[in-house]
Amino acid sequence: MTTLPGAPHPYLREEHELYRSQLRRFVQKECDPHIEAWEQAGELPRALQLKAAEAGVLGIGFPEEFGGTGDDDPFYQTIMAEELARSGSGGLIASLVSHRIGSPPIAAHGTPEQKDRFLRPVLDGSKIAALAITEPGGGSDVANLRTTARLEGDEYVIDGEKVFITSGMRDLLRRSLQRLNGQDGDPVIELQTNFGGGKTHSMLSLYHLCSGTPLASLPGLDEVCREVGIHSVP
Repeated sequence: MTTLPGAPHPYLREEHELYRSQLRRFVQKECDPHIEAWEQAGELPRALQLKAAEAGVLGIGFPEEFGGTGDDDPFYQTIMAEELARSGSGGLIASLVSHRIGSPPIAAHGTPEQKDRFLRPVLDGSKIAALAITEPGGGSDVANLRTTARLEGDEYVIDGEKVFITSGMRDLLRRSLQRLNGQDGDPVIELQTNFGGGKTHSMLSLYHLCSGTPLASLPGLDEVCREVGIHSVP
């Protein structure tokens, strides 16, 4: 986002430029010297998430009462993308902001207790969020998910496969989307999405899977999900 030298930007205010300077310092100090090593290692250090939170990377657009900025100004998001891109690493961007696809469902539809439990620690950098939608052979078509969740006693059994989940091998809060098999239950979030043409896909539910239990140990999953294509995105 550039303008002619000396010309004021029609939309960016002083606080936008202060935020840009803050993020540029973060990238130059905490990221640039280590990018190549992280690419070779195939992951980012866990401590970087905490530093990113301190630098203002994680809270943009999320509710202020749970650690966000409370401001949905799109120019802050644009500045964040521009400054992180200066590192030259797509993996850095994908890893640091995977919460921007993993956390909005909770921010928009979660209960206050769920937001406090699942959103707050993501925004302060102590936990990492990922969203598990993509499946082998079906991609990210949420209208044709094969993964299911069924209630057995007091627990839900999640059965299926997920692949190419950004931060799926390092997150501490993993959100998985699957069909509820038409059963009544108490999922974390129940979604009903209309894809047009009068066809409604109901009973799509979002569950929280903590990474303390390896993904491969979930019933029906034979392989651990892994990310390919960007080395520093596990």
